Amino acid sequence: MSSHIPKDLSKSPSPKRRRTNDTKAMTTNLSNGTELHSNGATSATMEIDDGQYSRQYYVLGQDAMRRMAASDILISGMRGLGVEIAKNVVLAGFKSVTIHDSCNATISDLSSQYYLSESDVGKNRAVVSASKLAELNSYVTVSAHTEALTEQYIKKFHVVVLTDAPLAEAKRFGDVCHSEGIYFLMANTRGVFGEVFCDFGEGFVVRDADKVDNLVAELTERIKILNVGGLKLRPAVFEKDDDSNFHMDFITAASNLRAENYDIAPADRLQSKLIAGKIIPAIATTTALVSGLVCIELYKIGMGRGSLINSRNSFLNLALPYIDFSEPQRCETKRYGDTDWSLWSRFDVRGDVTLREFLNYLRRNTISRSL
Repeated sequence: MSSHIPKDLSKSPSPKRRRTNDTKAMTTNLSNGTELHSNGATSATMEIDDGQYSRQYYVLGQDAMRRMAASDILISGMRGLGVEIAKNVVLAGFKSVTIHDSCNATISDLSSQYYLSESDVGKNRAVVSASKLAELNSYVTVSAHTEALTEQYIKKFHVVVLTDAPLAEAKRFGDVCHSEGIYFLMANTRGVFGEVFCDFGEGFVVRDADKVDNLVAELTERIKILNVGGLKLRPAVFEKDDDSNFHMDFITAASNLRAENYDIAPADRLQSKLIAGKIIPAIATTTALVSGLVCIELYKIGMGRGSLINSRNSFLNLALPYIDFSEPQRCETKRYGDTDWSLWSRFDVRGDVTLREFLNYLRRNTISRSL
């Protein structure tokens, strides 16, 4: 939606009264696994509440605020990182925010997801968080989606943010967003490590290798050298509060072996678990930093500056400390006749066609060449 940007932003915009007649969130359960919390905002008026957004208004400008007020955002994953991003997005004043999570809350979630309590264990994380997020801003419609994401479902959003998603799922939905012109962001935290990846449309290309797969491949080769038959490696997510996975048993045994080598006092299983729990402050710090980086990219979209040259991928390690920003590489293009092609170019041929029909289709849609 295009709108006029005033040349002189030193003048106050026309004041607008805050809504007071319909600020309580109403909950509606939909048949597709979505719970809608309808606030007082309506997309028809597109008026900006200067009383609520005054500081943000003068920093970003009128055009950016109107873009944000007209944008629908999907945020997938309601662990610590996802809910932190959702909180910032709701406060920023986007039109609607849909939070997605198909999993229920566990005890381990309570250490990083501040909207969950012990009474919420066993309940869906998105459903529990939606009502509390809706209370932050009466102008933003917040909804919870609990079913598995589909390619068709994400096409109705302007922006899609994936957190803590498997790489295969991020690639699949990233491709869909790229082909449909949907802004896509992926964010992850791993202890003191964090990353933010953005794809804002044509021209963006991924050149990052999968470090986990490379590490597994390297270790597998070393196992072959040691001639250990039948042993396979697979990455696992550390979970200290699940006694059935034996993660803490391994940590306790390995740490005590090291303690024995260096004359360090050993620690029992309970002490080791308490030590592992001290990682939580680092995780919270990483979560806050990564969510802030995601929101910076979202503001760029709202300001109409989500171009290749303005976007940044981020990689960080707070243990060093180390933060690196990289510019997304421009997609390589090739020329055929008067037409430019890239790895994102494609033909959409619908239905069953014969070879002759396919060749005729190419002639109609490409440079006239003998085929």
